[in-house]
Amino acid sequence: LETKAGEARVGVTVTLEDEQTKERFSYVLVGSEEADPQNGKLSIASPLGKALLGKKKGDRFTLTLPNASVPYRLVNVERG
Repeated sequence: LETKAGEARVGVTVTLEDEQTKERFSYVLVGSEEADPQNGKLSIASPLGKALLGKKKGDRFTLTLPNASVPYRLVNVERG
């Protein structure tokens, strides 16, 4: 599977900013069997993980949850 450098995908670390609170946090994107959000491992099968896939540094997107919509900016994407 060919992926472009700088795209959010399994094995990269993403840094997100919540555009409402300006809070920043980082996750490693992992397959569902490795998911461990408390330890910074976000499953690509999760709503946030799905929303991130294929996004690039600087991209903005909104995560729509049952009771909220959260605007995010993808601050950084880095390998390993």
